[in-house]
Amino acid sequence: MSLGSPFGTADDASAVASTNVTRAGVIVVASSGNNGANQYITGSPATGTGVISVAANDANSGFPGATMAISTDGSITAQNSNGAAFTNGTVLPVAVLRDSYPNGSVSLGCTDADYTNYPGGVAGKLVVTLRGTCSRVGRAIRAEQHGAAAAAMLNTDTGYPPFEGQITSDPDTGFQFTVTIPFFGVRGVLASTTSDSSKLAGADTNTPPGPAGTVTLTNTSIANPNRSGFASFSSSGPRTGDSWLKPDITAPGVSTFSTLVGSGNGATAMSGTSMAAPHVAGVAALVKQAHPTWNQVQEWKAAIVNTGNPSAIVGSSSYRTSRGGTGLVQPIGAVNTNVIALGDTDTSTLNFGFSELNANFSQLKKIKLRNKGGSPATFNISQTNAAGSPHSISLGSSSVTIPAGADTTVNVTLNVPVATVGDSNGSGLSFREVAGLITFTPSGGSNNGVTLRVPYYLVPRALSGVNATMATFVTTGSPTTNANLSNPSGPTTGNADFYAWGLNDVKDAGTNPADVRAIGVQSFPFGTNQALVFAVNTWNRWSNAATNEFDIYVYVNPAANDGDDYIIVGADQGAVQTGTSNGRMAAFVFSTRSPGATANFFATAPTDSSTALLPVLSSQLCRAGEPCLSGANPRLTYHAVSFDVTSNFADVVAGTAKYNAYSSSITQGDFVTVPQGASGAVPITITPAEWAQTPALGTMIVTLDNKAGKQEAALLPLELRP
Repeated sequence: MSLGSPFGTADDASAVASTNVTRAGVIVVASSGNNGANQYITGSPATGTGVISVAANDANSGFPGATMAISTDGSITAQNSNGAAFTNGTVLPVAVLRDSYPNGSVSLGCTDADYTNYPGGVAGKLVVTLRGTCSRVGRAIRAEQHGAAAAAMLNTDTGYPPFEGQITSDPDTGFQFTVTIPFFGVRGVLASTTSDSSKLAGADTNTPPGPAGTVTLTNTSIANPNRSGFASFSSSGPRTGDSWLKPDITAPGVSTFSTLVGSGNGATAMSGTSMAAPHVAGVAALVKQAHPTWNQVQEWKAAIVNTGNPSAIVGSSSYRTSRGGTGLVQPIGAVNTNVIALGDTDTSTLNFGFSELNANFSQLKKIKLRNKGGSPATFNISQTNAAGSPHSISLGSSSVTIPAGADTTVNVTLNVPVATVGDSNGSGLSFREVAGLITFTPSGGSNNGVTLRVPYYLVPRALSGVNATMATFVTTGSPTTNANLSNPSGPTTGNADFYAWGLNDVKDAGTNPADVRAIGVQSFPFGTNQALVFAVNTWNRWSNAATNEFDIYVYVNPAANDGDDYIIVGADQGAVQTGTSNGRMAAFVFSTRSPGATANFFATAPTDSSTALLPVLSSQLCRAGEPCLSGANPRLTYHAVSFDVTSNFADVVAGTAKYNAYSSSITQGDFVTVPQGASGAVPITITPAEWAQTPALGTMIVTLDNKAGKQEAALLPLELRP
């Protein structure tokens, strides 16, 4: 199957249905998804426990290319993504499609209007668009239909986009059209001013006052630096919710040629895990044919997953267990094995799941080896491909012999020292995992020489135990007290990050990760700006923060009382900017009075956590002709709503809060490291005059390494009394 949605869970309806189908005797193979390498974004229904989830790798050795000599900025090498012919020395004007002219953002090129709106038209030019939302090849189709001589797509990461081969249709619509003009893929992100994408975008014919930009084309070839590596789009695991290992196996999925529906005898090339899954479905048919007396789907599945080869994933994006299971599918090994290895609930993996650690981790699991052949099989047992946080494996034995037609069990104990797991205090995801393979190498000619592998997998989160206490009131005559910090129980160091506590909300029924508990804000000078950071703490743990959306409505001129001016949105960066989720939360600012948005920072929102920090700049809360946050107008009022983007859950956070971004009414912004066993005090002062205008509920102290939920944010109420 090639369908589904990102952030897949075990209990997604499609995943449950797919697992039920496997129990009815059908081998189910599904694409893992095309949302990239960030964690927990692998999709359902492939997340079903009984399903074989397939990641994609790139099997291409190289691609045709073009050297583009740019009249305004040197030269770049682009990929000729459809291999269309062109003559060396061809000179083309550059037409960069934009949302508005002359200086708007580069357009995605997903509608005909993008091409017809270009001043002077695109006929005879190299049309430049940005990757995102619609099918890649749809840009080439629309460019040729509007008379362009060539099309170029700027990529959204540092590598080249997938090679397409001959383009004969648009997969979004099914529209049949054979593209004859070159379709170039350009590497590098626009955020880098020196990238190839930026150089080409800067050559826009229609950008005054510079000269008309042109490119001169020369044929070349490009070696594939990621040959046999994971495809950049292939979705990474583990499974959202319980951190179960997915995907299970990997197969080629970049520029894969197959029959073109409706063409008679034509072919087409496409990229995606949708191209990888059919490889494994074909292997499944061969395995079932080779072993017709086997009668359980889990056994056929194990023959495929056990025989994956991690060493075959060797490109620039090399093997990782949570990205591609046991490695590249091996049809010969899957067909020839007579022994299978089964782990948890008779799957092909040892899943240790997710664990918050107050002490060293140690857990025993068992692998069942089943010999379906007619002679004994002997294997040497070892741990291989260990990765992630430091850990060790204790095996019940170093070798095993399984009699014909019998089962034998091997004990496997995973040991993880809590002191070396790693913390959550870095920016972005700060993801920690423990992964590797238990490898069974045949000896004496056993099992037709086929090696078996069972992956083991754990997502650990080492905890600090930072506590905070404070007096409940101060007086106008003595407006200072202490926040007392200690870390008596946590095995790791924790950091205490101080915010002016503005909002709190009751716990809703259930365990939804978008259920907001509290929101606070801190601010500090940042160059010529004032930086503001909103801390959003939820009642429940998320796997990936990007499954949530946090909307903070702000009006920056409270005296006017004319409604919200801006919305600070914590949301999936890919979903907002390209229409495709990528599992990384960013902090966007939208105006309620004009279109568009700005985003200067990713959120600090660790995986398996419950607190997101959304940084914005005062300049983002200021647009020409609109209310502005500034030193002369420093106060704001805010309220909030949250959503779970994978369900219909929404939470309207109670109340509103006020804050002075340039002179807070209460101490905030302190950042204190609290080692294990340490304690200390931080002075907290209320400024009575400002408190009268922008009072807080008290102090909110965020510790990202505390236990997820309410322990990640200490809420210390404080009153000002006469």
